[in-house]
Parts: sequence; C-alpha cells; structure tokens
Amino acid sequence: MAGLIELFKKLLGISDLEARISELSQKVDNLEKVVKSKRVAKKETWVEEKKEVLKALTGRMTTNQLAKKLGQSRSWTSTVLNKLQREGKVVEAEKRGKKVLYSKK
Repeated sequence: MAGLIELFKKLLGISDLEARISELSQKVDNLEKVVKSKRVAKKETWVEEKKEVLKALTGRMTTNQLAKKLGQSRSWTSTVLNKLQREGKVVEAEKRGKKVLYSKK
C-alpha cells in the first residue's frame, strides 16, 4: 500500500512539491533571520548617528550648518534631527524666516 501511495505521489508530482515546499520553508526561515539581524543593526546605527549629531550640535545651528560640519547630506541630517526632536533631545531654538536653528535641550 505504501508503495502504491509513493507511486501516485510520483505520478502526480507531489513528491517534488513536498521537497520544494520544504526547501522554500528553509529559505523563508533564513530570510526572517536576516531581516531580524538587519533591524538590530539598523537600531544600532541610529543610536550612533544620533550620538554623532548631538556631539556636533554646538550652540544654535541650522540643518545646513550641521550637515556641513558632519560632512553629511542636509536630508540625512534633517532626518536625524527630527528623530532627536521627537525624543526631546533637540529643540527648535529659533526661526529666522525659513531657517530653523536647533539646539540641544
């Protein structure tokens, strides 16, 4: 009876499907591990980037001034400043027209 079941599986291509499903399941597990490790690495990177910005922020500075001081793009600097602002570590100290001056809290 078991031989007959195996014969039907082979004829229907189910044996190959079971092997393929098992293989794909392993790949999904591996990808989940990679994604999880990247999330941890990304969190660590944000911590370092925020420390870098806080260290460079002396007095009142615009995003552009800070970006030049750090050698980073204005958009990157703005993103990090916004995160720091949401965390309450940086405040908008002053506005001059369109320019915003940031300082440590």
